[in-house]
Amino acid sequence: SDDRDSKRDSLEEGELRDHRMEITIRNSPYRREDSMEDRGEEDDSLAIKPPQQMSRKEKAHHRKDEKRKEKRRHRSHSAEGGKHARVKEKEREHERRKRHREEQDKARREWERQKRRELAREHSRRE
Repeated sequence: SDDRDSKRDSLEEGELRDHRMEITIRNSPYRREDSMEDRGEEDDSLAIKPPQQMSRKEKAHHRKDEKRKEKRRHRSHSAEGGKHARVKEKEREHERRKRHREEQDKARREWERQKRRELAREHSRRE
């Protein structure tokens, strides 16, 4: 039943093996079948996701919010009588969107790099 150990004889960097801990885990009253990862139902809230994945519902909600804000903005401008004040605001909005997009791209790249690293680590562990 010690086939779990053979996979991981080499310690990872910065890892200390604590034998008391391992014994505690082995003698624990919980069986492995009780643990979440052995059942098919994974908890999505804990999963590492690429920053892009927003649920469709959230997206729709977000869009509605944006529209509402946009309308309010229009209203205040028409009250002033001049829409020229919007030019600078549009530029600012454009910059903000651009920055946001860049940040998301950066986050996604970082996430992909992390994923690749994990896969490589898994692979080298199997060798």
